[in-house]
Amino acid sequence: MFSFGSSAQAAPRRAIINYRRQAKKKSFRSFSTFIYKVLKQIHPSLGISNKAMSVMNSLVQEMLSRVFQEIKLLADYNNRLTISVREVRTAVQLLFPGELAKHAVSELTKSVTKYNADFSSNRFGGATAMAFPGSAPADLKVGKVTPSMTRSGRSGLVFPVGRIHRLLKEYFAGYRVGAGAPVSLAAALEYICAEVLELGGNASRDLRMKRITPRHLTLGIRGDEELDKLFSGTISSGGVIPHIHMALVR
Repeated sequence: MFSFGSSAQAAPRRAIINYRRQAKKKSFRSFSTFIYKVLKQIHPSLGISNKAMSVMNSLVQEMLSRVFQEIKLLADYNNRLTISVREVRTAVQLLFPGELAKHAVSELTKSVTKYNADFSSNRFGGATAMAFPGSAPADLKVGKVTPSMTRSGRSGLVFPVGRIHRLLKEYFAGYRVGAGAPVSLAAALEYICAEVLELGGNASRDLRMKRITPRHLTLGIRGDEELDKLFSGTISSGGVIPHIHMALVR
C-alpha cells in the first residue's frame, strides 16, 4: 500500500516556507540606506519622508540605467570587451550637462585614485615590511593584522561599490568588468545624489520644515538649470513651479 497523504501535506508547507523566505529577502536594487547616509553627511539635522526617499531611489535607478545604456553604446562602438573607468567617465561626460559633468568626473577620479592607492598599500605593504622592517609604517609591520575594509571604504564612498559591480556584471553579461568601473560609477551616482539632496534640504529649510518631501526635491531640481535638464521628467507628488506670465501681471 502506498500513502500519498504525507507528500500532499508537505507540498503546501514547502510553498509557504519558500514564500516566507522570499518575503524576508530584501531587494538589493534599493539604495535607500545609502541615500539616507549621504543626507546625514550634508544635512545632519534634516530627515526625509518615505515618498521623497522613493523619489530619490527612482532617480538613482534611472540614472544608473541611463549610464548603463551609454556605456553599452560606447563599448560596442569601440569594439571593447572590458568595461573600465574610461567608459564610465565618457558616459558621465556625455550624460551630465555643464558643470555637473566636470564635478562628477573630478569626484570619480578622486575615488578611483584613492582606491588604487589603498589597494596597492594593502597588497605590497606586507612585502615591504618583510624586506624593510624598520622603514615600514606601524600599521604595516609584520605581526600586526590590519582590519579588512569594503571597496566603498577604500574609495571613501558611501554608495555600495560591490552592489554596483554586481549590477554591472548582470547587465554586461558578455563583457569583462574592470575593478575601477564600479568605483567610478558609484562616485558619480553619489555626487548627483548629494547635489539633489543638498538643494532639496535647502528648500526644506527655507520653508522651515524638518523633513524633505517630494515638493522640496521638485523645488531644488527645477531651481537648478543643469539638474532640471538632467531630470526633465515629472516627480510624483512634487507639484509644479509657481509661474505667472509677465503679460498677466501687467
